[in-house]
Amino acid sequence: MIGKMTDKIAGWCSGPDGIKKNRTLPFVLVWIIMGLVPDTPAFGQQNHTFYFMNQVPQASALNPAYATRCTYLGLPLISSFHGNIGHTGFSYNQVFPKANGTRIVDFNYLKQRLHRLDLFTSGVHVDLFSLGMPYRGYFFSFRVTDKAEAMIHYPKNLFELPWAGNSPFVGETATVKRAGANFNYYREFSLSASTWISDDLRLGIRPKLLFGKLNLNTRQEEFLLETHTDDYRIDAEGSYRINASLPVVVRQDSTGLIRRGLQKDGVRWQDVVWNARNPGLAVDVGAVYGGLENWTLYGSLLDLGGIRWSGELNNF
Repeated sequence: MIGKMTDKIAGWCSGPDGIKKNRTLPFVLVWIIMGLVPDTPAFGQQNHTFYFMNQVPQASALNPAYATRCTYLGLPLISSFHGNIGHTGFSYNQVFPKANGTRIVDFNYLKQRLHRLDLFTSGVHVDLFSLGMPYRGYFFSFRVTDKAEAMIHYPKNLFELPWAGNSPFVGETATVKRAGANFNYYREFSLSASTWISDDLRLGIRPKLLFGKLNLNTRQEEFLLETHTDDYRIDAEGSYRINASLPVVVRQDSTGLIRRGLQKDGVRWQDVVWNARNPGLAVDVGAVYGGLENWTLYGSLLDLGGIRWSGELNNF
């Protein structure tokens, strides 16, 4: 049993040779609930490429059961930097295919490929400090990470309107709903532990303390476009509800329309970076099972928890 455990850990540390012969079947459920209040958005994204880079310490971001037998240390400016971009609708080559050696725009494909609601996501994670080491059959790690994550969601008819024009809507009103955005910037303190509980099953857990820095999300998104029958005049009207935790002052008139937005006096970037007024808790759990011939199963639940935004609140 000890020999088998050592072989597995060594394979993860020195390179992919220990698992190269196995097929990989990851089962991932990524949950991020960025708020305990009803109006706070929930979204998540991770780079699944890490599942094929399990020999590097950063792979544990996707599954806390991952471990190496190497001790590592990360310091500010020379530590890990992670960025990712994702889109559920289409890729560049799908919208701009090559025809006779030149790029063309295939809007017909775009119209067929889009879903009722698509997401464009991006994120940047910067490790400020990290430390990991094995100890008596366990692997422990501690990490301080700044995370900025953004998501834009849009419906299919947002692209159909510019392509088809407003002629199909003469005398009618075209409605675009659920076109909005979410943004979160927060700091995460995490402490993880993982170990083999049998010859084939490894488990890991990572509790996390969170401090929200900046937050913005939209709700009740609706955009109306009316084309008149007499002169084809176009009237546009939009309404959004915005919830934010930002150091700004928003001026509204008696009807609720925004007239002006100003940054608060005396706000410095240090105040944002060290802001601790929006605490939160979260936990990651994960497992790796290698008891099947030629298969390795992975599973994880990430960011189960949330941040309660209570500082610098703006709702308009």
